[in-house]
Amino acid sequence: MRSSRLDIKYEHISTKDRPSDCNAGLWLDRYLPTQSKQLTNAEQSINSLPQHFADVTKIAHQMHSSKLYQQFFARWLNTLKEIPDICLLKAEVKGRMVVGLGAESVLENSIALQRTYGMPYIPGSALKGLASSFAHQRLGQSPANAAPINDWAKGGKFHRELFGTTELSGCVSFYDALYIPPDTPKPDGPLYSDVITVHHRDYYQGKKKVSSTDGQAQSKKQAFSNRNQEQSMPPADWDSPTIIPFLSATGHYLVALSGVEGWRDAARTLLANGLTHMGIGAKTSSGYGRMKLGEMCKNEQQIEALLQRLNKK
Repeated sequence: MRSSRLDIKYEHISTKDRPSDCNAGLWLDRYLPTQSKQLTNAEQSINSLPQHFADVTKIAHQMHSSKLYQQFFARWLNTLKEIPDICLLKAEVKGRMVVGLGAESVLENSIALQRTYGMPYIPGSALKGLASSFAHQRLGQSPANAAPINDWAKGGKFHRELFGTTELSGCVSFYDALYIPPDTPKPDGPLYSDVITVHHRDYYQGKKKVSSTDGQAQSKKQAFSNRNQEQSMPPADWDSPTIIPFLSATGHYLVALSGVEGWRDAARTLLANGLTHMGIGAKTSSGYGRMKLGEMCKNEQQIEALLQRLNKK
């Protein structure tokens, strides 16, 4: 069978003709209309990614309040509540979040989207890694060459017990945090078009400049000397900025932890502080990924109320 990517023209699968339950993740990876084209100096460079990402945000907006995703989330919640010693928490993104930016993708950048429904989510491995990193960096600091090492540092007894090692599993399980459908349809969806603006591309790429010559033939000694005079391109005010589009997410997510109550509560505290002070995902140094983790909602009434609200739609 020939590849459909080669045979289907973009006009036949335009955003106007797409179904209402289209998968944003599939559209992101498979339906890029055209590749960027670098034209002559007299013409401008054409980049199709901004419009492509805008189409993906529209698809995710249609899905986030659809009955199809509401029903899936209700099934997921029903499954979680049957797990012994489960702790359910509601996490709210404060601003924007981008998880999976550097993941393998047909594009230059990516984002973590739930495979079946194309909605943003936070992998359980990312949540566990953040809690582990916070414990090591903020609680596990000890004087150099201290013996024994701090209990919360990597390799310490508390860290091993809670997060496990390559030989043993930890005593707390971290589940994927799925996007919570809103109570009422919102004017904007869970995904947003965003940009990274690189102002000094040559400098960051480590490109070199060679000292100028007189245009005359040089001896081997002079050529060798010039090669040694290569210097990094310094950043300058006249450098042209390079705008790189990507997708970021927002909204509320259902965080689930299970395990022995004491260790589970310790994991919740570490995760809450990690989300608040360190952030999750990429670009945390620029303020992305900050989240507020709510109180435990193992209250059966709260869970049933959420299920009733989802099932009514």
